[in-house]
Amino acid sequence: MFDGLRKICERVGQSMMFFLSVVASVPCRREHFKSVSTQIYALGNKTMVIIVVAGAFIGMVITLQGHISLEKFGAASEVGGLTAYSIYREMGPVVTGLMFAGRVGSLLASEMAMMRVNEQFKCLEMLAVNSNRLILFPRFIAVVISVPALNIIFCLSAVLSSYVVCTAALGSTAGMFWNSLQYNCLFMLDMMHGVIKSIIFGVVIAWVSLYQGMFSEKSRLGMASATTSAVVLSSLYILGIDYIVTALSRSML
Repeated sequence: MFDGLRKICERVGQSMMFFLSVVASVPCRREHFKSVSTQIYALGNKTMVIIVVAGAFIGMVITLQGHISLEKFGAASEVGGLTAYSIYREMGPVVTGLMFAGRVGSLLASEMAMMRVNEQFKCLEMLAVNSNRLILFPRFIAVVISVPALNIIFCLSAVLSSYVVCTAALGSTAGMFWNSLQYNCLFMLDMMHGVIKSIIFGVVIAWVSLYQGMFSEKSRLGMASATTSAVVLSSLYILGIDYIVTALSRSML
């Protein structure tokens, strides 16, 4: 029991030191900043199609389910506000984080593990090149920037798909939809709540994925284990942090 607790404490301390070392490796040359934009395109832009499609279908499903429930109480006109509220505060950041962790988290973990197997970090160390600044920090900051941006795109896709369903299939007018959305959703309390969550999720995804890849075993099984651990742990942390942030925001109101 104590041996297991000691190993957990060692892993936590190791991950904290890794996080601090990556965050402290701020780029100092123009080439490093170019690599950040390259990583944003590779990690964020190529995930956009998945996010848009997922947001559209989730927005339509929530709209249909919400309309069925609200119609029983004669409040079907409020379905637009209900959809936007749930998307802005919960579904947007959580689903974006989970999908990003599934695609990008596994990619980062496997990439770092492969570089360890090929001894590329050792080669950079022999050349007196800071691998944290050249490789880890650009990927870390790219994830932190991409997740909130994709969350906003997800929310827009979901709200627009909800608008189409309401006006084309449920008989609502455009004025009723936008009036409900404006009345039930506040920018600072709802939209920014989701953006703050997505920023935290981005930090968690980048931290967990890079750490799992950097401290994996130098073998094929180690790379597979790092990839699986990155996705599973990131997803669990996202769900747990989502509850904590929601509970804290509720206590502040």
